[in-house]
Amino acid sequence: MEIQPVDLTTLIPAALAVCIPLVAVIGFTVRFAIKPIAEAMVHARGGASAPSAELTLLTARVRELEEEVIRLKNSDPYRVGLPAGADPLRSGQGRG
Repeated sequence: MEIQPVDLTTLIPAALAVCIPLVAVIGFTVRFAIKPIAEAMVHARGGASAPSAELTLLTARVRELEEEVIRLKNSDPYRVGLPAGADPLRSGQGRG
C-alpha cells in the first residue's frame, strides 16, 4: 500500500474552518456551566438577597392566607359565603 503525501495548504484551512464554530459552541457551554456556580458563590457571600420590600409583602400575604385558613377551619362549612343569619337550606346553597 502506497502512502500519499499530505497537502498542508489544504488541511490547515479545513481544520480552521471546523474550529471556528467550535469556539462559539465552547464559549456558550462554558458560560451556561459557570453561571450557576458564580451565582451560588455570590449568594453564599450574602450579596444576593431578596429586596426587603418584596420580602415584607410576601410575609404579609402568607400571614393573611394563614388567617383565612384558620377562619375557614373554624367556620361552619354550610354557612361559608352566606350572609349572617341566612339558612343554607332555604337559600339554595345547602347540600343536595
